[in-house]
Amino acid sequence: MKKSITEKIAPYFKTFSSAEGAEMDYIIQCHEQSSCQKLSLSLLKNIGTWSHYGKTGFRGWSSLTKNDIVAYICQHADLNQDEFRVFEANASLFMIK
Repeated sequence: MKKSITEKIAPYFKTFSSAEGAEMDYIIQCHEQSSCQKLSLSLLKNIGTWSHYGKTGFRGWSSLTKNDIVAYICQHADLNQDEFRVFEANASLFMIK
């Protein structure tokens, strides 16, 4: 069977996948600087590989779902869900890891 283009490039790019252990590219954007200060890279590193993304954000890779990331942040960073936003960073463009 002929492989699709997505199957061919999957080893080189992070793509949508239901495979266990697959990671997605996410951005966490805090609505205010004070909210962002409650989050830390050391806290986020427990759920993936993250780096700062501007003054009020983080970008990284995680095998958790978007909803699981939101729940983790609410529980461990003492933030309400309306103080930040988590979204998939790959809007048809993929960050090479």
